Amino acid sequence: MAGLSPLRRARGLSMAEAIVAMFVLLGGFTVLFRLFHTAVHYSNIVDSRQNKVRIALNKLEEIRAWSQSVHEPVGSLAFDNAWPYWQDLEGTDDENPEIRWKVKVLQHTLYSPCQSFEAVKPVARRREMARCCKQVAVLVNDGDPEMSGTGMSHHPVVLTTLIGQPSVDPAATGTFQVSVTGPVANLGPDASAGPYIARLTTGGRELLDVFFFWNTLGNAAATVVESGPGTGRQVEVVHKIKVPDGADVYSVPGTCQATATCKFRGYTLVNPTGPSIDLHD
Repeated sequence: MAGLSPLRRARGLSMAEAIVAMFVLLGGFTVLFRLFHTAVHYSNIVDSRQNKVRIALNKLEEIRAWSQSVHEPVGSLAFDNAWPYWQDLEGTDDENPEIRWKVKVLQHTLYSPCQSFEAVKPVARRREMARCCKQVAVLVNDGDPEMSGTGMSHHPVVLTTLIGQPSVDPAATGTFQVSVTGPVANLGPDASAGPYIARLTTGGRELLDVFFFWNTLGNAAATVVESGPGTGRQVEVVHKIKVPDGADVYSVPGTCQATATCKFRGYTLVNPTGPSIDLHD
């Protein structure tokens, strides 16, 4: 027996070793199965959220195209009063009836020329545009778009964008007109009249949030006091003027009108006529 080769002395696994090996293999398969299951689970979550994002993007594009075609000055509807149609509108996706969407339209104010520059000013002095832009959010989820279900795949997807008033063809610049509306007035010292409101229009349709600078023109002068939004489109006229030392001086009797000037695409535009304002002692 001492002369047997090493190959003859080899032996099989013992029962204990076989059981340990089986448990090792079983553990390995369990880990692989769990990893595969987790991968499939997260893949389904990703697919679900991508599908919701696609639905939300499609709805935003639909709203953007609707706005571009129906709102002034391209379309016939006023930009700042046609949005209630979309506010809180809900529906289901045609291809995925279990998925619901909901639209929210929010008021959004822009500062000009820069958010950071204007934010440091007192609120009353900020140059702001509050009419020409809306913030639109689309919520998409399984079931109620505003509620979260159990699990990551049932959390709502929310996409938001800013939609502005449709732009005008630059070739139409020559058709723009400034007009001023307000009362015909007869003012004594310290008396005021207004409001006088300026509008920039093309084809009779208003361009929103245009910034105006005011003055009074005629054979008498008065003080223009801004009384409206941060674009300066609305003012009052007061029968007094300021001299360099700060004192109030009442002008000689005469007639003037409130004149609004704006710049649009490099052109300086001013209203040719306006309501007559008579000043007297």
